Amino acid sequence: MKELLKNKWFLIISIILIVGIIALIFFGVKKYLDSQDAYSRESRQNFSNSNLTYENLEYENMALGLLDAMSGPGYDMDKIREILLRLKNKDDWYKLVNVFGKRETTAWYSTWSGNLVEWFIDEMYSSDESEVRSILARIGVTM
Repeated sequence: MKELLKNKWFLIISIILIVGIIALIFFGVKKYLDSQDAYSRESRQNFSNSNLTYENLEYENMALGLLDAMSGPGYDMDKIREILLRLKNKDDWYKLVNVFGKRETTAWYSTWSGNLVEWFIDEMYSSDESEVRSILARIGVTM
């Protein structure tokens, strides 16, 4: 009887632990996916073509410049700053995010990919990320 009670308690504790671990994994994954959705939402914002400051080719050049500034080890904050300061309104930002699309890193040691906001968050130190947020805030964009 004593042996049966030991096994019963072991079984109950094991079930509680397994359920707890599953719950932690589920909520952790859900939180991660929710945050990723917030970043991808940024890339799906509509923009007005009539309110764009530049021609399509210029947005493509800016997107390539940002990719170049963030590819490889480290990043070039001066180049990122220079490009972002050229944006005059929200539509410029949303067009740039749209043109950037989802890009893969060009580094041989990584297979990571993401949209422009995900690149900023993945690449930057918090102080530089704050500066990017500040630059974008001046045109009414929250990141």
